[in-house]
Amino acid sequence: MNIKILTLGHLPISIGGRQTSGLSEVIWSIADGINSLGNKKYIDVIASTDINVLDQNIENTRVLGWSRATIIKYMLFRPHLFLFYGYTAIKLKSTYEISLSRLAKIFIKLIYYHKTIDEQNPKILHMHGCDSILYLSLLNTSNLNIIVTIHGICGNDKLIPDYKNLKNMESSLSKSNKVHSIIFIANSLKEEWINLYSKSPINLLVILNAYNKSNFYYTKSTKKNKHLRLVTLGSISERKGQVRVLEALSAINRDDIEYVCIGDGDFNYVNKLKDYSKDNNVHVEWLGFKNPSEIRVILGNADYMILPSSSEGFGLVYIESIACGVKVILPKNLPLALESQLINKSNSILLNDSSSDSIIEVIKSLESDSANREVISNSVATLDWSSVSLKYIELFDWINND
Repeated sequence: MNIKILTLGHLPISIGGRQTSGLSEVIWSIADGINSLGNKKYIDVIASTDINVLDQNIENTRVLGWSRATIIKYMLFRPHLFLFYGYTAIKLKSTYEISLSRLAKIFIKLIYYHKTIDEQNPKILHMHGCDSILYLSLLNTSNLNIIVTIHGICGNDKLIPDYKNLKNMESSLSKSNKVHSIIFIANSLKEEWINLYSKSPINLLVILNAYNKSNFYYTKSTKKNKHLRLVTLGSISERKGQVRVLEALSAINRDDIEYVCIGDGDFNYVNKLKDYSKDNNVHVEWLGFKNPSEIRVILGNADYMILPSSSEGFGLVYIESIACGVKVILPKNLPLALESQLINKSNSILLNDSSSDSIIEVIKSLESDSANREVISNSVATLDWSSVSLKYIELFDWINND
């Protein structure tokens, strides 16, 4: 008999979802990786609020979606759920200072997840992120084993909007008696969690992320850059640090550097950065969102990928860049930078911190790198989604034998 895992989470554009984040790629890759192992014991089904097709198979995975009509019909025949989750949503609003627009989405998700759990009857519920605490109030989870994967600790970074509220969610999650295990995607995240919230009765584990090897790999480039080419890959925000790279380039005033930004962000914030670059005579190519095959080509022509984030979980874009044979520039205190078996002098340059002063110090001394790009790419070859999926299988076995 198959043991069913129900995964709750958003899905990436690449498979029909709406998300461009690395988080959505990871949620998908873990679930589909488990199913692709061909292990007859476990089946991982995804319930996504990004998908409007009610039930479909994508690659190796069954993906469940929703529609307003199905949710309304479900509620009409179960008015007690409407009342209970309406009351629950109001309590969540007061506890976590949730906006009215987001509150409506949470209410719909509560109904949708309740409905899906009833219909799928899973043994294990896999949730992602600290906002999982919002959905631990589901009525029908008492007999489920709940695991939560934490992709980053947000409560310590003041550059993250609403960081205080996120810290409140993280603290509440750390004390929950409904969660069997919390999985961290880097070792230092687990240590930071314990330091911030103290060790709880919940099992705390580490399972590193991986990257999609069919999308990111080394290909030899015949293009010769006239200038040193820096690429930033990531959503455009203050936390990610594009503004600090612009400040550094403006201060250094090196006319032999080209800067390229891949990623999207808040329209007004992006326009503010564009104005800054024009006013300070910093040449930037703003490329917006790009799919993986386009990113691979752009990285193939880059000298370095620089992303001075103030905080990260795993930082998948660093690994994806290295897989394409490009050295990365990142703050030395990020969780990935502390994974010494992955990040080293051969594939990276470490900033003292995420400040523009640290970026200036590194960029001043940058030259075109003559390292063997194929060797750089091979330095992360051990990060495979099959291996990650096997780690989750081990966790499921442990839960079932517990």
